[in-house]
Amino acid sequence: MAQRGKLAAIYVSSDDGITWTKIGGRLTGSAPTTTDTIDTTNADSEDFKEFILGDTSQTLEFSFHWEEDDPGQQKLVEAVYPETGDRPALQWRWMFSEKVGAYQWEAPGVITNFGPSADDVIQCSCTVQISEKPIRSEQIEQI
Repeated sequence: MAQRGKLAAIYVSSDDGITWTKIGGRLTGSAPTTTDTIDTTNADSEDFKEFILGDTSQTLEFSFHWEEDDPGQQKLVEAVYPETGDRPALQWRWMFSEKVGAYQWEAPGVITNFGPSADDVIQCSCTVQISEKPIRSEQIEQI
């Protein structure tokens, strides 16, 4: 059966996954995964390049309507603009549908892009570079 083509939810944690906060006001999102290739072409390749798989990386890319009182969006602001010290390490959880038994993924990641655009409605975009292989699990309850 066809599924809606958007991320259903993105959650963020600043305490290593003990508590999760949903990012509200979200409009769109994607979780592209890219795998590098390594050129292994040699004299025996018969005029056709040969490749093997290299390292894989993933990003979360999403945008949302700015809601100043949204706790999830506040976590993003605090991570990008910390009042003291270094930027905190964040854990991320994302899913394509919020329902028991559906897949969800978790991984640490760093915010590499965060910015508003003020048109008629303030929208923000955010990019997160995932920094470890995401762990896939089944949702056992809705958060």
